[in-house]
This record gives sequence, structure tokens and C-alpha cells, in this order.
Amino acid sequence: QPLEVESGESWQARLALADPARLAPAPEFTPGASLTRFLAEAEADDPPWTVLIAGGDLWIEGDLDLDGPLLIVAGGRVRITGEVRASEIWSSESLSGVLPARQLPLRMEPPEFNPLAGPVLYALSSSWLPAPPEGGRWSGARTVAHFGHGRVWLEYQGQSGRGTQVTEYGPVDDPRFLADFDRLRFTVWFELSAAGPRREPWDPPYLDRLDLLWQGGGPAR
Repeated sequence: QPLEVESGESWQARLALADPARLAPAPEFTPGASLTRFLAEAEADDPPWTVLIAGGDLWIEGDLDLDGPLLIVAGGRVRITGEVRASEIWSSESLSGVLPARQLPLRMEPPEFNPLAGPVLYALSSSWLPAPPEGGRWSGARTVAHFGHGRVWLEYQGQSGRGTQVTEYGPVDDPRFLADFDRLRFTVWFELSAAGPRREPWDPPYLDRLDLLWQGGGPAR
């Protein structure tokens, strides 16, 4: 169901016969302001806004009927399956197809310390890659990574055949084990470690570059 948003003019007209005190002022943003500072000032002023905050994805199944602006802050994706009625909408992620929804112009700072209560594991997988040209063999990978408080490592899977005759093997930690397969897929694993007893600073792992290498019929590529 598409997201439907009431225009600001319609909202003002709908509340024209109501108590003028209910008409919420539009938020004002200082260029380059941080999210933390903006929320602290808003909490002190207590304006009649609705602010939805989620550390990860924010998924709302239902309608929102608000007498004032709506501000959405999420660390992940934002999905609203019902109707939204508000004077205006600001979101940390663009809401596709919703013209009145504007990008929240606030800088989201990283945490000052490691907030995790336990380790977090996540991964990114590639599509299936064709084998090197005839005579070539996968020989390894070259990465530029920062471990920080965590780990980064690679795993590989091989695949051959088509349709119902597909054969897969893996995961393995060395692509040379997959020399006889038609296709290869790699997965980059990230593990974020939990905070230590001294509340260590936030230093998550990341990957800057990944090159798959193959040999045969010429130099390694």
C-alpha cells in the first residue's frame, strides 16, 4: 500500500477551526548541527512535534495521524505501510515516492563509546562470479581492512551446473579449493566486539578494498 501524506496546506486548513495553540511551528535546523544537539534543544523547548527514533530499521504497519511535524531518525531503513497525516515529514532516510518527505539535515555522530552488550556478527555476499578465463585459477584475495574492536574475514562458495543440476560447495576459507567450479561467490564477515569493562571507544571494523586474484595464462590479476 503506497504511503499517502497530507500536505501542509491541507493540515493547516483542517486545524483552522481548532485551538490555535495546536498549530505546531515547523522545525528549524542549524546548518551542520548534530542530531544529539538538536534533540537536546528540542527536549528542552518541548515543541509539539512527533519524533520517532530507531537504532536499526524502523517499520510501521499502520496509520499515523499527527497534529504537527513528524521527524524520523533511524540507523537503518524506514518503511511505513499505512497513511501518514502530518504538517510535514523529515526523515533520516529518503522515503521513495513521497514528495513531502524531506531529508533530515542533521549530522549523525558515531557513538562516543562501544554501546554493545554482546558481539554482533553480520555479512555481505557478492553475486556469483564467473571463473577466470580458460587456464586461470583463483589464487586468493587482497584486502585493505581495519579490524578495530572486531574481526574481518572472507569465505568462499563454488557452484557448477545449471537448472536442477546445480552443485555447490563451501564455504571454504581459500578460493583455491574451488578451482574446479564454474562460479564463485565470496562473503565478507564482520564481527563487532562488545565493550570491555572500561567502556572502550567506538572502533568498529570496516573494509576499504577487496581484490580477488587469479593466476594462469599470464600474471596474477
